[in-house]
Amino acid sequence: MSETLLETMTRDSSSGLIVPIGTDLSGASVSLDLPKIESLLISYPKWMTIDPAIIRKIIDFTLPNNKPQELRLIVVDLCEVGLKSYDGVEHLLTPVIESVDRVIASHQWVNKEIVKRLDLFRESGVKSIDEYNQVAGFMAMEYILVVDVDISEVVMIAPSKIYDIMSTIMPNARKTGFIMVATTKHPRDLMSKLYKTRIAYKGEDELGIVNYQVEGSVETVKIKLDVA
Repeated sequence: MSETLLETMTRDSSSGLIVPIGTDLSGASVSLDLPKIESLLISYPKWMTIDPAIIRKIIDFTLPNNKPQELRLIVVDLCEVGLKSYDGVEHLLTPVIESVDRVIASHQWVNKEIVKRLDLFRESGVKSIDEYNQVAGFMAMEYILVVDVDISEVVMIAPSKIYDIMSTIMPNARKTGFIMVATTKHPRDLMSKLYKTRIAYKGEDELGIVNYQVEGSVETVKIKLDVA
């Protein structure tokens, strides 16, 4: 296990973007540092219904701990797994998306916003949202959490178009303050490979145990999820 990965997972912080998700098998607390993970893919076996528990854990922790001017939210739930219940929260940039015609538009907006932020960074002589916010004062830029429930369903709308958009989004998401989170049952497909951090449910006897892996590390860590 790389020391850097371990610190990312477990370091103690009061940040409203570091989400406690459970414990490792030794009982040590494990957290997701959302700005550091770049993008997160939660995969499930094909026989298992996609469970939004981890998504809810992330949303339910981050929203009360961040003002709308600090964190905004976009949720795409074409599978209708119950995230419509978040409609009405003031952090949402748009009502929870359950219709196909709004999916491409929402991802195109994310892409355009990333380009706009990159241009602003260049004008300001900074390279990331963290550097920008250090000098921006009351004009600080908010983080934006984007949730795609079952990314394979999203891709089915327009495979090449969605893939092209996401391929443009992913390399610059972290530096511009976008946190991309998705679920899937197809962790080896082309779209899934764009995500840097993985949480993968394993066999039927380990429904509470996941593997957490960050690109560049050679090991995984089993985690007992706390999603009650």
